[in-house]
Amino acid sequence: MLVFDTPKKLRRFHVAAMVIDEENNSVWVGGFLNWPERPEAEDLLEHYRADAIAAFAHQDIDDARPATIHVAQVHELPDVPRTPVGPPPKHWHIDLDFVCHNVKFGMLLEAVFSWPEEPSGDTLSAMTHVMIADALSVRGEGPSWADEAEIVTIAVRETDEPTTYPELPAA
Repeated sequence: MLVFDTPKKLRRFHVAAMVIDEENNSVWVGGFLNWPERPEAEDLLEHYRADAIAAFAHQDIDDARPATIHVAQVHELPDVPRTPVGPPPKHWHIDLDFVCHNVKFGMLLEAVFSWPEEPSGDTLSAMTHVMIADALSVRGEGPSWADEAEIVTIAVRETDEPTTYPELPAA
């Protein structure tokens, strides 16, 4: 029997963590991260080591050696709708105004998605869900609150801009 190792699909995360050096100085690191599985603290320390060293240098701490990491949050984010096989995709700019009353937060967002025709219905809902989940994760609330958000206004137009969410390669 032949067994093939299929590459793992990368998953999307938003990370916020504090790195502490050997002298007990600290800096915050993080951001959006594409990773094959939920990252462990050791993975994050190694991944963000160069960012931490640069942040320490910005504080005039040039000899910092990141020693530990304290992970404040790792939010797994929803998958981005991927262009179906078929006609060549176009790029669609989405302007979105939303509010999430439960966490008393709202914001104007914009993103560009790739799709064969102007997104509507479930496709547009999936795209706006990704945008809102990302915004709420950056804020620290987490992506689950996106289900509670109310869309105030939305506009979709074709564009030549590059996509906000490029296709993720296999891990």
